[in-house]
Amino acid sequence: MATDAGPSGAAASGTGPTGRDRSLRPPWLPLIAAAVVVPAVLAGLTLLWSAPQIEGTLTERAQAALSAAGISGAGVRFDGRDATITGLTGAAAERAAQVVAGATGVRVAVVGGGPGAAPAPAPAPSAAPTPLPGPAPTPAPLPSQAGDLDAAAKQALQAKIGALVAAAPITFGPDSPQLTPQGSATLAQVLTAVRAAPGARLNIDGYVATGRGNGLLTAQQLSDQRAATVRDALVAGGVPADHLTVRGRGEDTAATDRAFGRRVEITVV
Repeated sequence: MATDAGPSGAAASGTGPTGRDRSLRPPWLPLIAAAVVVPAVLAGLTLLWSAPQIEGTLTERAQAALSAAGISGAGVRFDGRDATITGLTGAAAERAAQVVAGATGVRVAVVGGGPGAAPAPAPAPSAAPTPLPGPAPTPAPLPSQAGDLDAAAKQALQAKIGALVAAAPITFGPDSPQLTPQGSATLAQVLTAVRAAPGARLNIDGYVATGRGNGLLTAQQLSDQRAATVRDALVAGGVPADHLTVRGRGEDTAATDRAFGRRVEITVV
């Protein structure tokens, strides 16, 4: 009796070894392989550009935060998510580090980046703006060896400073060494006048208003800090530190306006 069963028939029906292997191979195996390989390739590519991209993004956020806080002259350098503040000194530099440390994505911010520098603490929610608003970079310091001003130049500079503070005194918030926006604006104008007169030497006298404070600082301590705030802002703007003398005067008993009592006066000497 004739039949079609035989080696060729078995192969055609898929019952031989080759046919059986093809029919039993799961159709989703290539999808699993792609799911494993593709993310691995993408992760490898990410390692090549993620760090510069993150640092660039954090630099933009830090500069925006400094601008919003009214801080100028500060440079920001990132190593990953760690920031280093340059271009400022003293209280102005510490304030800039606090502002940058509070920017989204920043892990720590230090001043100067020296060995052992401590991370800046998170900024206080009620912190007031810091002096000298504007995007201008920190100017080069004036030469400290410049000759003293003659009598006429001193008189002219004092008259200019006097006119500026008469129009808008260099004032501070209540119980605070932080400048008011008006005080910051006036101090920026004073800095411009002082930089135009190299060799100028200044006395910076800080005052507090009469009356009961918040109990955290004495009148002497607060007046010292206010004078130091102005000094640090002038030094950050390029005025030699050895041309500035800082003095805390305590309460201004002659001031009838409490807001006016919270101020700093600048005298050309």
